[in-house]
Amino acid sequence: LRTSMRLILKHRGYDVALARDGEEAITAAREQPPALILMDIRMPGLSGVEVFERLKMEGLESKVIFITAYAVDDDMVRALEAGAVEILRKPVDVDRLLGLVDQYCKTMPRKST
Repeated sequence: LRTSMRLILKHRGYDVALARDGEEAITAAREQPPALILMDIRMPGLSGVEVFERLKMEGLESKVIFITAYAVDDDMVRALEAGAVEILRKPVDVDRLLGLVDQYCKTMPRKST
């Protein structure tokens, strides 16, 4: 999903960085804070919620959309309490996701392709 979304978002003019796990996501966000983060709730190592909470403690103000395959999950509640702007269930409705990305990044400059 992340590779496909990267291609779609780059085609729409967004700069996109990928991370394979929570630690890599934290490092990438520290180096260049993103306007929006798309992140799975369940990941190897740190969960997406743990990553989000750590980044918030460091002052990161990025908006986060979580994606999950789990219909009922305590982490979903925790994600919302931490300030997630959306939680989408897999399989992801790509049109809805793209609409949300456009909505939350509307003030973000876009590169020409």
